[in-house]
Amino acid sequence: MNKTVSFPFIISIMFLAVLITPIYAEVQYTRSFIVTVTSEQTFFIWKWNSVENKTVTATVSDEDYRFWQAERVRRYGEERYRSYLEFAPEYKWLITVGVQHDAIKSIVTQLQSYFTNDEDYVNAVLLMVHQFTYKERPAKFAIETIVDGVGDCDTFSVFVATILKASGHQVVLILYRGHLEVGVHLDTAPTNMVTTAIPYSIIHKGVTYYVCECGGQNPNWAHDYWHIGDIPPDLIDQLPKAYIMSV
Repeated sequence: MNKTVSFPFIISIMFLAVLITPIYAEVQYTRSFIVTVTSEQTFFIWKWNSVENKTVTATVSDEDYRFWQAERVRRYGEERYRSYLEFAPEYKWLITVGVQHDAIKSIVTQLQSYFTNDEDYVNAVLLMVHQFTYKERPAKFAIETIVDGVGDCDTFSVFVATILKASGHQVVLILYRGHLEVGVHLDTAPTNMVTTAIPYSIIHKGVTYYVCECGGQNPNWAHDYWHIGDIPPDLIDQLPKAYIMSV
């Protein structure tokens, strides 16, 4: 015996599917960053630099955000009051795990399509981090910072170090008493600093690493965008005493 399904019944099922589908659709967070790309243009004997803003977009699924946030909280909670030196293994964990996240890999792919010069590449990452809002928060994964949009020097340093390490750069963390920076190795010394003519650097295990200040929105400092090789004046004397950790 053949059974016929009524047209109104089919319409009802389709209507319910439309209502239910958004409930199960995966929530995603997207953040866009602006980076500045400078390229040399030539016309016969004339040369000039062309400056163009490009967009880098990062997307993090709610599932990934919540999972890795829970992993972090399970490991060290919301602690903020241990010394940076005691916290060093946690920073390393955040970075070495974070380089595997899809959003970070996507950022690296986009940046590598825009930049072939290492100094420009690093400065683009520093420009990205200064598009977050400075606010004291526990150190966290780079993908958490992408979603939350806020952090302070250790949060931002983890973000920068994660991207640079995922890009294949040699990276260290520079741990001061109460502050954190990133050091990155370049084959050629940077030249495009904004506060100094000679880039600041440290030598760790025979390799030179140039300072990357990541907390530029700190209200105690005048500059809100530091280039590789720049350093806040109050840290110059502390740099030789800082603890250096490879990541």
